[in-house]
Amino acid sequence: MGDRQESIRIDGDVIKGLMQANAPPEVIEAARRNSEGSDFQECEVWEENWESLLFFLAIDTQWIVAPMGGYIGLNYSSIKAVMWIQDIRKKRRKEIFADLQIIEKTILKIQAERRNK
Repeated sequence: MGDRQESIRIDGDVIKGLMQANAPPEVIEAARRNSEGSDFQECEVWEENWESLLFFLAIDTQWIVAPMGGYIGLNYSSIKAVMWIQDIRKKRRKEIFADLQIIEKTILKIQAERRNK
């Protein structure tokens, strides 16, 4: 599992999200270095976060969208169903759900900041 990497775009919003998630300073600094001078950069995903990232990507269509656009939050009942379908062990469900809530809150905060610009 540790050899897997996912490519994502690194920008100021990603760096803010890392800071809000209390990422280690060396991770934040690496993200800053990778974001300079390019629109697209690769970002290493730590092994302990890999399962949560893959799960988030699996449920990325489960956002509740406001009538005028914009996300309200994730559909938690769908998350439970996908966890069951993917046969995620009961012990891991709470950990993955906690990670999803961090991702969700970060995305909602970034969305609000962009709306208020």
